[in-house]
Amino acid sequence: MFRTMSNNGFEGIGDDCAILPIGGDEALVFTSDMLNEGIHFLTDKSTPFQIGYKSLMVNISDVAAMGAKPAATLLSLALPNDKFGEWSAEFMRGYKKASKKYGVKLVGGDTVGSKSGVCISVTAIGRAPMANIKRRSAAKVGDVIMVTGKLGASAAGLRDVLAGKLTTRNAKIHLMPEAQVREGEWLGQQASVHAMADISDGIASDLQHIIDQSKRGAIIYE
Repeated sequence: MFRTMSNNGFEGIGDDCAILPIGGDEALVFTSDMLNEGIHFLTDKSTPFQIGYKSLMVNISDVAAMGAKPAATLLSLALPNDKFGEWSAEFMRGYKKASKKYGVKLVGGDTVGSKSGVCISVTAIGRAPMANIKRRSAAKVGDVIMVTGKLGASAAGLRDVLAGKLTTRNAKIHLMPEAQVREGEWLGQQASVHAMADISDGIASDLQHIIDQSKRGAIIYE
């Protein structure tokens, strides 16, 4: 619907982040994600601290997947009446802990009431040299497919959480995931790395984005 409109200097849609060159071979990257109660988190299985921590991490993961360093976020919350006060304060403590870990400043957002559960929207902004930015469309014949982190740990953790096992190793990974920030920034500096993508939706579906954008095929050895 928007193909005929000017992009005003932005590059997107198609990657984990939109890209805006800012001169001097530098660029800003932007991504936005939403988390809804009952779909992305369960308030009766997660503490507000864990939800706040996770909300930041899953968003800056997209910035890291571009080879960029997270710099700032905007946070918008839709909260039922019973979630204002201590719940929201504890949520913000978790959000701040994750933000402080990687030096990511909260610079704006919004708060509104909700009649149907908690809704969280985070916009993350990162920065990198243009030469470091990795696009899904740049995979080449002969590239090796590699991942950081353990595949399936979060899915296994969700099963534990739903079974009431909230303290297992995998449950902790699911409830308080860690973004691969340092790895993403380092990989961005490697000329031998051509394409990257966040795989929080699973390697099968997210690898398909690289395949489609790069017009290549892929073979996975389990």
